[in-house]
Amino acid sequence: MMASGKMEKTYIQFEDENAEKACAEKWGDGIGITEKQAKNVTSFSTYEFNNKEIQYFDELKYFEGITVIPQMLISNNPVVKVTIPVNVTDIQNYWFRNNNNNQNVRIILLPKNPPTLGWASFNGIPSDAIFYVPDDSVESYKTAATWSSRADYILPVSKLIE
Repeated sequence: MMASGKMEKTYIQFEDENAEKACAEKWGDGIGITEKQAKNVTSFSTYEFNNKEIQYFDELKYFEGITVIPQMLISNNPVVKVTIPVNVTDIQNYWFRNNNNNQNVRIILLPKNPPTLGWASFNGIPSDAIFYVPDDSVESYKTAATWSSRADYILPVSKLIE
């Protein structure tokens, strides 16, 4: 607590400064963003994080109010790791398009049930990208119609090595 009696803000600690800047400017106070502020976000616009030079975006997980990953969300970025929030039910086309870092891409999905995918949701994702899902949801992801083409690359999150 600060001397004035007000609570000091505790900001989310971002691994990637470009992701932090984009979130702090849009939903935070320009300096940072708190977990509470992130949880209160209920939608992202198309191209929300387009061309921001984001490589790591695990902190996307704090945006628990998000249910839809819109088209072109993190397109045109050198993303190597991203975490999809727990309440996402729909991942739209081209959300990862034109990402220019095609090595060791890891996508962590927190939803227990496989989100619905648009017909081009995998566009731009390297064919050997690894999808880490909740341990007790591996089979449901592997057998879901829109996910089955990536079944060999769906692993339990407990196998994730940082």
